[in-house]
Amino acid sequence: MTMWAVMKSPLVLSTNLSALGPDTLRVATNQLAIRVNQDRLGAQARRIKSSAPTRATDTEVTNIVDVVAVAAPCESGKLTQHWRWTRAIDAKNSSNGTLWTQDSAGQAWCLAMPTSGIWSVVPYFPGTKGKTTPCLDRASASSWRAVLVGEENGLGEYSFIWRSGNRPYGFAWGQDFGSSGPLPHTRWLQSNQGGNWIGNLSAAEGSDGAAFSPAGVVIDDDSVGGVTMRPGADFCLDIIHGGNVETWVGPLEGGAAAVAVLNRSPTPQSATVDFAGAGIVGNTSRVSVHSAWGEAGSRNGDAYTVQVPARGAALLVMEPEV
Repeated sequence: MTMWAVMKSPLVLSTNLSALGPDTLRVATNQLAIRVNQDRLGAQARRIKSSAPTRATDTEVTNIVDVVAVAAPCESGKLTQHWRWTRAIDAKNSSNGTLWTQDSAGQAWCLAMPTSGIWSVVPYFPGTKGKTTPCLDRASASSWRAVLVGEENGLGEYSFIWRSGNRPYGFAWGQDFGSSGPLPHTRWLQSNQGGNWIGNLSAAEGSDGAAFSPAGVVIDDDSVGGVTMRPGADFCLDIIHGGNVETWVGPLEGGAAAVAVLNRSPTPQSATVDFAGAGIVGNTSRVSVHSAWGEAGSRNGDAYTVQVPARGAALLVMEPEV
């Protein structure tokens, strides 16, 4: 409802109205949300900020649905960008194996089957050298097949193919949780030209692992509308534990502003919105803030901080007092 309101989407209910529960009715008839949606300016909101979620430790989020593989700028010291390759001892093809990494909390994660364009990640418990523990796919042993397709700067260029098929998988993900293509919240997206990965598979069999980068180019969307093309070598395979926190702002009649804070993270987050950034001009000390859904918030000088629930959204109206 929050995003429908700020994007001025038609608000339509197709259901048995007499059977609506109190919670659904409270959302559907929220006067502040309807006011934002029906504002006479008719101006859609625009994303002005997208930032990574804050969390206390890497172990705060442990549910497997909260961890996904992404493309991220290469950082040599980042542990999760060092991937290991463990050959599958039970595989008919000697090039089969498990590609996995480990976070700073010591939890290992292996790369699993792509889902809707996303390479999923599942918990991995490495075995001994003589008996490795493969990733599981539908309760059966699974692995990738690493096929050498070329050389790049002395490194192998590999096409990783799922054990049960012959389709090479590149990636088509943004940096944010659940993104699988050129959606409004994506950041980094590999061009669909290619799909191969460049890395040192021999080094990945060692304890330190190795980085893997996509061949070709990566589309870099700065999350607020600027788009550039960057070399794939600037990016490395990585994992994240949750999605970004986005701030969307749209003007309302009378100099007011509608602010939507969208929390794609699986943990509660706080977000601070300054009045000037929301488009409020004049004396910002005389600005009232109203919340559609009643989230806790506090004013701090010329800004307002709101608490947003996990995978939730806050809808605020900032209004200059006359």
